Amino acid sequence: MAFSARDNYRWIYALSFLVSFCSIIYELILAQCLAILLGNTVGQYSITIGLYIFALGMGALAIAWREPPIPAMTLLRVELFLSAFGILLPFTLFFGDYTIRSWTIGSGYGELPTLGFLYGSILLVGFLSGLELPLLIGMLPSSKGQRVLALDYLGSFFGAMLFPLCLFEGLGLVATAGLVGAINAAGALVIALCFAPQRMWGVSCWTLTLVVLGWLSLAYEEMLRSLLVEALFG
Repeated sequence: MAFSARDNYRWIYALSFLVSFCSIIYELILAQCLAILLGNTVGQYSITIGLYIFALGMGALAIAWREPPIPAMTLLRVELFLSAFGILLPFTLFFGDYTIRSWTIGSGYGELPTLGFLYGSILLVGFLSGLELPLLIGMLPSSKGQRVLALDYLGSFFGAMLFPLCLFEGLGLVATAGLVGAINAAGALVIALCFAPQRMWGVSCWTLTLVVLGWLSLAYEEMLRSLLVEALFG
């Protein structure tokens, strides 16, 4: 299927909205998970926001320091990794916290290994999300970059509003992570379709797998959450 440059620009604008929508929700999922695991909700949200913004800046700086020759291919890989990690984010954080605490009981290190893992996860997701906007801007002529910025802010706004009002209360953390991860996977498919059709077969297989995982998180959220709680707390 052939797309004109104008069609591709429109897809980039749509992706700008979607990736920022997903990014802010990942940030809020991270903050809520840390609040559950560590307590002190205000403190964990503040630390998460600070670390996440720092990591976003480091991701953008990495692109400025070493711009990839084909931004679309780099963005494709970023979206697939964020999708896979995002779908499993609550499980990764809770099981990681439980495992590290079990290993380090009586080691004398206290909570440092656990905090390193949890806060490191924030930095990882934030860094990858920080790559997205510069890569999208790099796929456009310089005169059209301002629209990407505007749509990025709008996506963040809608994500920040929908998370507490609809997603967290209506779906829960596990299903919300699955939904957002599936959106990232769909974004990867769009990138492959518009900018890397030679990768369509491989990306389609990965996307289908990730979308199925996201759907399972939505369909079986209560069961998965119960299994998670039972595995961790007995």
